[in-house]
Amino acid sequence: MDILKRLVDGAIIPFRITAREARANIAGLNIVFGAVLGFVLASTETMITRDYIFTLYTSATIAIIILYVSHSKHRLIYAAVGIGFVAFLPEMLTELFFSSGSRIPEKLQPTFAVWLTMTLMMEFWPRVPETTTSAREDEAEI
Repeated sequence: MDILKRLVDGAIIPFRITAREARANIAGLNIVFGAVLGFVLASTETMITRDYIFTLYTSATIAIIILYVSHSKHRLIYAAVGIGFVAFLPEMLTELFFSSGSRIPEKLQPTFAVWLTMTLMMEFWPRVPETTTSAREDEAEI
């Protein structure tokens, strides 16, 4: 068992990231997926106003939940809530809110799913312990 632990520790150590690198990664993900979300929501132009409002409200809620995964002490809870929201997005909008004939944008759910998955991977990736990172280097803003 000790050999397995040392092997796993040795295999993961080279791939650990600093807190600064993690913040940069999350900032990059948020920029990219914010832009992608803009393109995806451009397909809502034919929706009636009521359905557009529900789509926008739900999209903003999911985006905020994804951001909370990276910025909250309760990231496991927000991860679970985010997975639930993304998984049931079509049912939430189509069944609960939309008028007959409205459909969610085709790429909305996959966009949120990839954004959430990449955020979760980043947040749970092994990190260099905070004590070994230079405080000056880690305090730099992105």
